[in-house]
Amino acid sequence: MVMEEIKFGFEQLELWKKVREFKNEVSKETRKWPAEEKFKLIPQIIRSSRSINAFLAEGQDLHFLISFIFVSSLEVHSLRL
Repeated sequence: MVMEEIKFGFEQLELWKKVREFKNEVSKETRKWPAEEKFKLIPQIIRSSRSINAFLAEGQDLHFLISFIFVSSLEVHSLRL
């Protein structure tokens, strides 16, 4: 049985794709930094670059939720008429 890859709406956003590339570049660049930064600045920078995609995904979910609530409220209102 072959598992299909699940696609989410935010993965189709061009901004999400560019931020993913940016995240990979940040990771590559921080490998060149001095060893003394390994446990200080590097983890903070990597986490912050990863958080951008997380915020975009959450925003897309919120947009879906708001749309769903709006449409649901319209349906409920039309049933009352």
